[in-house]
Amino acid sequence: MSWDEIVGLALTAALIGGVVGAALGVLVARSGVTLSERQERITQTYARWLAARLTFSRASASFVAAFRTLAAERRDSPQFPLRMEEAQRARVSWSEASRDLDFAEAMLLTSIHDPAIDRGLGGFEHVSAEALRALVAGESKGVEKWLQELHAADRRALDFVRAATANTHGNQSIWCKRLAHLTTTIRSIVDRWSRG
Repeated sequence: MSWDEIVGLALTAALIGGVVGAALGVLVARSGVTLSERQERITQTYARWLAARLTFSRASASFVAAFRTLAAERRDSPQFPLRMEEAQRARVSWSEASRDLDFAEAMLLTSIHDPAIDRGLGGFEHVSAEALRALVAGESKGVEKWLQELHAADRRALDFVRAATANTHGNQSIWCKRLAHLTTTIRSIVDRWSRG
């Protein structure tokens, strides 16, 4: 093979390698943006669930406090109508918070396909209206214990979200990693060929 043919072959291989490398580089860059956008959506979905969870906890505590205060107020007291309004606002807030939590949980379950979510969410009970009624009518020690459990569940929810969102950052798919490695390999081969 003549010197001209070798140079022509090397230039052709370099050109083909450069085109393939550029195409793979664009593909890797595009998949990186898509991965970054997906991770941001996942983080936002978890954050929305956590916010709904914490709001629901506060609304539940407010519900119990408002109705316990109402129950302790005498009906002929001038404060009774105010306590009644406060209790009704707490009831509406609790209903809205419950609906928001259900929606946020549904979004989490449908937008992120991870079996760990089902297990993780299973550890967080929804406070039912019956449980709230029992707390309103119950002893103050039971309410204090329930509030401690509610705060502990909030801390677990925060830890759950932190762990889940920590896994989404910097966790590239195996195909992105392989594609990046292949691009680097092809570029090094093209560089060696071009240098001769």
